[in-house]
Amino acid sequence: MPSSEPGKILVGEIDNGYLIKLRGYVRLTLCASLGRYLERIFSNPRHPDQVLIDLNDATGLDSTTLGLIARLALFCEDEFHFKPLVFCHRAELLRELNAMALEDHLDLEPHEPGNTPPLSELPPVNASESELKARIIDAHRLLATINPEREQEFLDLIRTIEQENCP
Repeated sequence: MPSSEPGKILVGEIDNGYLIKLRGYVRLTLCASLGRYLERIFSNPRHPDQVLIDLNDATGLDSTTLGLIARLALFCEDEFHFKPLVFCHRAELLRELNAMALEDHLDLEPHEPGNTPPLSELPPVNASESELKARIIDAHRLLATINPEREQEFLDLIRTIEQENCP
């Protein structure tokens, strides 16, 4: 059972790369902030040599957050030709990554990252309902593509979300 500790996303630049540190229970309320930060990484003409994700202080990740991590992983593989390095010693989070079939798209390291740069907290973004809905649907479509064993579960959720607020 995930802790109720509020989630935080901290970011920083390290050498020629990025460090994303998730703390607490990171859920939907932070997906717009994380999504917009990832868009900055994707649109930066300076391609990084590394992307590090530190999950050692995270107590839980919702499926939308996992979908955003999947998007980052696939983008790094396709555009930068490397896998993000994920630092995580928490067995429950490693099980979540594996349950989403992300272990093939991430390099997992059970230790703490080495020298870390100064980090700044991503502020919560006041996203519209339509932006949040689009991010949720996009994240779950990606998870359905990556994980055929859970595809139907994700597609059912997508259909439910798409039908909400329809006359």
